[in-house]
Parts: sequence; C-alpha cells; structure tokens
Amino acid sequence: MYTLFNVKTNRFFRRENEYRNVCEVDTFIEARTFKTRKDAEYMNCMIKGDYIVITMDEAREMNKLM
Repeated sequence: MYTLFNVKTNRFFRRENEYRNVCEVDTFIEARTFKTRKDAEYMNCMIKGDYIVITMDEAREMNKLM
C-alpha cells in the first residue's frame, strides 16, 4: 500500500475537495491509500504540493502509522 506524504507539513494526503483544496491527516491509517505505486504517482502529478510516495513500512519507520 502506498500513500502521499507532504514533506513540508509532515502530513498525509486524505482528499482534495471540489475547490482543489487538499485535506491532510496526521496518520497513515487515515490517509488515502493506493494499491500500486503507479496510481500514487499519478495522483501526485494531479495535485499541487510537495508530496512524495511512501509505503506502509516507511511510515512505520517514521512512527506515523497510527
């Protein structure tokens, strides 16, 4: 499972509303997840911001899983 992580705010991507504002959360569990890395990278291209694609194991290392 993959998700988008904002390197500036140290928060995870949750959703984007109809006004293209991004909603972010603090934990991996609440974040929007993607099955493939390709899907996560595609969403990263569609939204504006400083996001990187990370896995569940990387979130566990950062102590942001729960």
